[in-house]
Amino acid sequence: MQCKYCGEDNCEVCEEVYSIEDLAKILKFNEDVAAHVAKHGDYETYDNQGRRMIIEADSFRPDNSIDWFECWYDDDHSETTLSPTPWGAYCDTLKD
Repeated sequence: MQCKYCGEDNCEVCEEVYSIEDLAKILKFNEDVAAHVAKHGDYETYDNQGRRMIIEADSFRPDNSIDWFECWYDDDHSETTLSPTPWGAYCDTLKD
């Protein structure tokens, strides 16, 4: 089963690591970013060191909802990450 927070299959981390309040914030982040990307094409955010990150849609479902998100650092397009959720793409980019 796919995690509704990070998008990973069979995730056992999110619900153990994050508080209920943090999980609610992650869901809101996913909803807000998905809506922003659908309307404007991309979403800009920053990591803890102030580097700008871009999240945009990689693919769409038949109903025009976003199926996969991709994320990368704006100053380095050589590495992109893909995830079914914006939070998953954001976190995977931080790992690289």
